[in-house]
Amino acid sequence: MKNLNRVSTVALAALMCASVLFAGEKVFADTNSSVKMQQSREVLFSKLKAFSYGGKTYQNQTHISRTGWDLVTGTTTDCTSGTNLSNIGSHSAIYKNDKLLSSGSWSQNGINPGSSGANAWHDNADPGTYFGRGTSRVRTSPASSWYTVSANQSPNIFISYGKNGELQVIDMEKTTVTEDTKRGYFKTNLNGETYGTFINKNNGEIMDPDLIEAIGDGDVEGYVRSEDVFGHDNTYDSENPNKKISIPLYEVDGATVIGEFTIDNAQM
Repeated sequence: MKNLNRVSTVALAALMCASVLFAGEKVFADTNSSVKMQQSREVLFSKLKAFSYGGKTYQNQTHISRTGWDLVTGTTTDCTSGTNLSNIGSHSAIYKNDKLLSSGSWSQNGINPGSSGANAWHDNADPGTYFGRGTSRVRTSPASSWYTVSANQSPNIFISYGKNGELQVIDMEKTTVTEDTKRGYFKTNLNGETYGTFINKNNGEIMDPDLIEAIGDGDVEGYVRSEDVFGHDNTYDSENPNKKISIPLYEVDGATVIGEFTIDNAQM
């Protein structure tokens, strides 16, 4: 079930400031058959990525965290050579089993002159492999075009059933390698559009297909258009913080609508 509750801005800021990276694999089992909420929070950070644009230097990072069975991913983008007010943006998304599961809107640094942060949520996670993916965008002025840079993927959170049917969580340092990355190219539908998850290039940049495999509202599986998820008009609306954006969920042909995918109005 998607997006039933929210983690506070203060808690998320504390998560991003904490220099915590878990080593190895750790198992956390819920021995209560009713699957009670666990109060511990686990946070897994990606490696930092540095980049430059327009004479300024930046760094970004993605994390995924867990409270009980609720997951939050966050992306931060920081200017490391001064400030750049209103010209830094972040986007964050959660993937499950190589499928887009949850996405926030683009954030923009209207308050903090040197950084921006964005979140995406998923509540009551069931068995599967989850990871966070982040994207940054920067520009030199409000009138200029955005320059987009991928962040490194977060490590995985793997949820499975234990011997007695209880849910258990394993936090792993390794990251998912998508089937598209292994193959090196996307499959193409009859309309000539590419579809799949994404390709993580050797230089750390990520290439998206035209149609991204996704799990939509009501757990309906299909595809969403990349431009609908990552389009630069999809920006946080501070005047309507509870606003949600619904985009079509398609069959692989990219034409037959089979449901909806909801994008949260999200800013860290």
